[in-house]
Amino acid sequence: MSDARGTDDHLGLEVDVVGDTVVIRLSGELDMQSAPLLTGRGIEELDRHEARNIVLDFASLTFLDSRGIVGLVKLHDAARVKGGSVTIHRPLRRIHRLLEVTGLVRELNVEDPVDDR
Repeated sequence: MSDARGTDDHLGLEVDVVGDTVVIRLSGELDMQSAPLLTGRGIEELDRHEARNIVLDFASLTFLDSRGIVGLVKLHDAARVKGGSVTIHRPLRRIHRLLEVTGLVRELNVEDPVDDR
């Protein structure tokens, strides 16, 4: 099931559900304007599909700011309440570095960083 619903001027979301995992492919910018869209959609999909885990594919995410980080923490909390986790897959190295500096790499599963474009 793929659903591109949830796009604004800054952020595109494409959602699939595989078993107990919500997979969200992000493109564009996760910032103060778009973070509530991701958080709301992620929590909505967890509840709708009785899922526990969220995988965020960051391969096409080009920007992350402090409000985006707050959104990631909210998703982490929502998944943890259900006994699950959040995995960030393929962040650009500059975004991976931000996750390191903020300590989120210790809280979230972060896999396969890719070179900046």
